[in-house]
Amino acid sequence: MVDTWNGLTEVNYWNSEQANMINGTAGQMWPPFRTPAEPLEFYSPDACRSLTLVYDKEDSYRGIPTYRYTAPSYLFANGSDYPPNEGFCPCTASGIMNVSSCRTGAPLFLSFPHFYNADPGFVDAVDGLHPSEELHSLFLDLHPLTGIPMNCSIKMQLSLLTMGVSGIS
Repeated sequence: MVDTWNGLTEVNYWNSEQANMINGTAGQMWPPFRTPAEPLEFYSPDACRSLTLVYDKEDSYRGIPTYRYTAPSYLFANGSDYPPNEGFCPCTASGIMNVSSCRTGAPLFLSFPHFYNADPGFVDAVDGLHPSEELHSLFLDLHPLTGIPMNCSIKMQLSLLTMGVSGIS
């Protein structure tokens, strides 16, 4: 389990004590002897926050038994749609997370690829996006006895807000 990250016991990017907490592991392994009821927590420097995956099903990877954990649809929801995420605001529509506060003010936003699980307005604003659970969701298959990941698909999209400039088409 992570005790400190870059010498910090918590970050100071967000607007609540809960949002600034560093929970779980660094994402390479978890404590052994897991039960399905235990969520899978890890600190993600890319997201500048702790992320929690939830148990989905019992599975196997190349004959080795695993528990599959997935990202809940509310992972990047705004505080109106999922109140525990209020500490990560200022928020826009659900499905993207403003990470500007931890990126020296750069207008950057984190989401699932193709704005999967995001407000439909994001998908409608960009030609060629086709969000799909199969292609754009996030999962991790964990061996329950050892806490070692056996298979994973961690996919995130980083978007930069751009604005039109008069005189430049």
